[in-house]
Amino acid sequence: MPGFRLRGLPQRHSAEHGVASDASRPLREFEANPDYYRGKPRIERVVLKFDPGGRLTELLSGNVDVISVANPVEIPALQEDPRFRVLQEPDGDVRVLAWKCDHPLFRDARVRRALTFAIDRHELQRLLNTTATIPVVDGIVPVWDQLHGRAPSPLPYDPARARALFDKAGWVDRDGDGIRERGGRPFRFTLLVPGGGQSPWVTTAVFVREQLRELGVQMELQPLDHAVVQERMRSGEFEAALEWGGTGVAWLRGMFGDGSPLSYRNPVVTDLIDRLAGTADPTERRGIYQALIGVFQEEAPVTFLGPVAWTVFVHRRLRGLSSPWRTHPLQFMDRAMARGMTGVHPSSLAPGGCRDSWTATWRPCGS
Repeated sequence: MPGFRLRGLPQRHSAEHGVASDASRPLREFEANPDYYRGKPRIERVVLKFDPGGRLTELLSGNVDVISVANPVEIPALQEDPRFRVLQEPDGDVRVLAWKCDHPLFRDARVRRALTFAIDRHELQRLLNTTATIPVVDGIVPVWDQLHGRAPSPLPYDPARARALFDKAGWVDRDGDGIRERGGRPFRFTLLVPGGGQSPWVTTAVFVREQLRELGVQMELQPLDHAVVQERMRSGEFEAALEWGGTGVAWLRGMFGDGSPLSYRNPVVTDLIDRLAGTADPTERRGIYQALIGVFQEEAPVTFLGPVAWTVFVHRRLRGLSSPWRTHPLQFMDRAMARGMTGVHPSSLAPGGCRDSWTATWRPCGS
């Protein structure tokens, strides 16, 4: 929000500095900066409200105009309300289904590919209330390439191809009990699931379980604290697990490089990650990412289930925000316009500042 400055304070106090310095105060007011290099913003005042609770009620009651970051679970409550829009953009994380690549069930890349073909990832994204404008990708795609529609197509949902790969790998339902087996061993395993209740992780796990069941794969769910899941992965005490995936070299190296918790070994991938770490050239990096995606599609050490969306609820009278690349209100506040308003009220970082607890709720000022 560089076009705004703390009301009543010298110019040296930037908006960002003011927000970070004292999250214990419930309201922080900012005024449009007439000397801003892009011109004075069209909204005169912005008030930041530090309030992590009751956001949706505040929005629906008309006390605020924007919630950011919003909970995608709440999207159905707004979809039929003509007053609001739902905006989303990739937040940089993806959900992955990690396979223990030296496990007897998952040692064969054909099996891991079959498991990926068996999951309708676009339907999963719809179930998780993620817009179709955010692409599913089998790897990492730089934001710039996503912005310009250069994300390569993922492996498709193809149950027939999945069945064929299972058959070729020797996993067949010979006794008609609905579960594939090979050498007397049924294709049965346990998936570690972070959290519990109605979390996106559990929704994802249940969806995947039902999709795999249709192909003769029995997957049991074991909900655990997220930290326990991560520790089990680090120690190699797992068969499959749901986990976050990142977008940087550190995550790639930690997951697929030397000492991979997946017990995945591929010197080509290790070399590509090293090359990625050693260059800042956008063209070269794009080529490396594309090469990594090619390997991941062939070997499927993890199944990339889909990106995590940054979700914003916004009243239609606030203009200037859009999906999927102009959703963040604090980044684009200087370009926004509010019809019939003298100001806008966003909530920013809640005390503690962790990703899951910060939100932005906005209301007209002076009302």
